[in-house]
Amino acid sequence: MRRTDTQRRTKSVRNQFNRVFDGANRKIRGLWQRNGVYYAQVRAGVWRGRVALEHAQSVPEATTAAQVLKSEIQAGTFKPPQPKGAQTAENGAQKKGSPDSTLTEAITAYEADTLALKTKDPKTLKHEGCAGRRWTEFAGDRKLSEVDAKLLKDFTKHRRKTVGTRSVNTNVLFLHHVLDWCVVEGWLPRFPDAWAWKDLP
Repeated sequence: MRRTDTQRRTKSVRNQFNRVFDGANRKIRGLWQRNGVYYAQVRAGVWRGRVALEHAQSVPEATTAAQVLKSEIQAGTFKPPQPKGAQTAENGAQKKGSPDSTLTEAITAYEADTLALKTKDPKTLKHEGCAGRRWTEFAGDRKLSEVDAKLLKDFTKHRRKTVGTRSVNTNVLFLHHVLDWCVVEGWLPRFPDAWAWKDLP
């Protein structure tokens, strides 16, 4: 079986999302691979997450499938996946999530609620949006119940490859806000006991 460009040029980590590269060894924006399946990172309204491109068997096929998916989003025919632990009520309102909901689901709901409340200025929303993308890219499929000190440490090691301590501290603070929101909304019974973080100097 012929290896893909991603497998040739990077060491793929099983059960984690890995970047996909083109023939010139350049990262393809919004395209990921995990356990042999390609995923497109997309945004549809307030929903943001990865969508499996199940029929794509190569990088070119995945790129084409991602473009088709984006066209469906622009046309308004794409329906975002229903969050785990949440159901749609008859009046269209979404019921609360649960500890089994993913970080992506929680971040998306938090951001939607923040926009609805209009309590934060555009600059803050922009910074939070960037932090949200960093978390969904790194551990978007992680359950809320699985947030622990190791996740924070692994995230820190990952981000420190490209940014300074201030950005890492801001990213972690954003996740703290999301989890606080989850407690208030009943997605979590209490703030994670396994949380352990001290701002980097």
